[in-house]
Amino acid sequence: MTMTSRERVLTALARREPDRVPWVENNVSNDVARAILKRDDFIHTGYTQLPGRPGVLRVPPEVCRVLPLDSFSIDFSPPRYVVTKAMQTEASQHDVAVEGRIKTREDLKIIDFPDPDDEDLYRTVGEMLERFGGDLCRVMSVRAGVSSTYLSMGISHFMVSLVEEPDLVEELLNRYADWCLRAIRNLQELPFDLVWLPEDLAFGHGPMMSPTQFRDIILPVMRRVTSEIRKPWVFHSDGNLMPILDDLLSLGMDGLANIEPGPMDIEALKRDYGSRICLVGNIDLHYTLTRGTPEETMDEVRRRIAACGPGGGYILASANSLAPYVKPENVKAMGEALLRYGRYPLEEAPAVSPRSAEHVKPAEEQPIDVSFPVLYDAILQGLGALAEGEARRIMSGEGKAEDVVERGLIPAMEEIGRRFEAGLVYLPEMIMAAKAAHRVLGVLHPYFARTGERREISVVLGTVKDDVHDIGKNIVSTVLEGAGFRVVDLGTDVSAERFINAVKDSGAVAVGISSLLSTTLSRMEETVQKIRENFPAQPPLILVGGAPVTDEFARAIGADFRGVSGSDAVAFLRGQLARSRAAGES
Repeated sequence: MTMTSRERVLTALARREPDRVPWVENNVSNDVARAILKRDDFIHTGYTQLPGRPGVLRVPPEVCRVLPLDSFSIDFSPPRYVVTKAMQTEASQHDVAVEGRIKTREDLKIIDFPDPDDEDLYRTVGEMLERFGGDLCRVMSVRAGVSSTYLSMGISHFMVSLVEEPDLVEELLNRYADWCLRAIRNLQELPFDLVWLPEDLAFGHGPMMSPTQFRDIILPVMRRVTSEIRKPWVFHSDGNLMPILDDLLSLGMDGLANIEPGPMDIEALKRDYGSRICLVGNIDLHYTLTRGTPEETMDEVRRRIAACGPGGGYILASANSLAPYVKPENVKAMGEALLRYGRYPLEEAPAVSPRSAEHVKPAEEQPIDVSFPVLYDAILQGLGALAEGEARRIMSGEGKAEDVVERGLIPAMEEIGRRFEAGLVYLPEMIMAAKAAHRVLGVLHPYFARTGERREISVVLGTVKDDVHDIGKNIVSTVLEGAGFRVVDLGTDVSAERFINAVKDSGAVAVGISSLLSTTLSRMEETVQKIRENFPAQPPLILVGGAPVTDEFARAIGADFRGVSGSDAVAFLRGQLARSRAAGES
């Protein structure tokens, strides 16, 4: 029996077999739509980080007539109080959050949400549902307030505040939650079928915060909002959710999306959680849809359907959305593969690999020989005032700045990096340790200048064009400075030309290029190529890093090193410099 798209999606969400695997995307960019439709006179989508009226179309309805997509989506989010930067693509302009505006309780006074009980707020949404619905599954994208809170505070400030000022975090979380739950309550009077709740809670290594912080601060607020949902609903987050997955599932969602490849194993999830929840995802955006071929895309779709589709409870999707940087020919191939391989009964599923080890392997504690244990412990625990005071005490005696760096600061940052990579600490602790280390460097800088202890070897750092994330870059910058390098930090949204000019001006031996968004991997590749073209005889060492950057990608674009922490960047640079010196002396 042939089902409508609405029936197909709801059947899969109920973990039963529909007539074929559904395909749901919460966002299809105007760039992809224009390439697929081969025209520009379609209903464009929109999105803004700035205060305004909620209710924005996220999937052009015309695309659903060309691709076998089974849904269209409307976003109904509260405003975010952020500083933004406009980003231009070929088909549209959108803004991205650069920094939050709420740092203190005094800043809470700028919050001015639209009245969630104002009937006029829902009129346009109702009209869109009636106009574009038809047989499609109508998706309403809403929030629980978590991402709105950390973006409005700025991610770094939010992470530190989780430890130093949790009352402020909870106050803002609850203000957003109050608005969101009332909006959800009113939205459910409208004729849509599925709630989509996107709240990014994790990075590749693991959750943004510790499981304890999540359970104590975040989860109760999310539970208060999601308890209002009376329709089927799907939760979305990027990154590795495994340490908090069981807590998340206690909220009672029907589906989990989009299950980022690498950090998450969708086939293992099918085996271990498939009886409890529908899985939505996860055709790879790091390579397959962005840099792969149509043949590779079709093969990945086939394998994903064969492994996750049996018994129902699977909905095809990209690993996040059909963003401007995906290849249109691969999107088409995704649809072709779905129609070829996604009809029930499915072909036999391939064998799933044996259960993998736990998501976190506790690192063995190693005895660490440090000469400044108080300073070391203060940095490790993120106690900035204590670390700064101890550095001053050491330098007021006969201490040497280089010794403090080499036998106190660097071991502490290497250890916090090791614990972070092992999942023993989380981003708040990492940021606080970096802040403490930076305060120590502030004490040491005059001594470096006076004694000439520090080697003036320059490294240029920056986040690629069209990406405004800087947490990882800033941590690497602090570790490099502590290791004796002079860092030329270009900030975010850095063009290839700015990287090149900075290398020329500073005589840098290395360039560190960061990217957090899969959308900007092509920018990273372009930047690496242009740097090499501009320095053909003696190019600087090129280091790349960030959540979507893999070893394979780094090799493919010609980078010299892919790092996951500041300490491994230091180790690589020191090794390369030592080899260069040895070669020069021979």
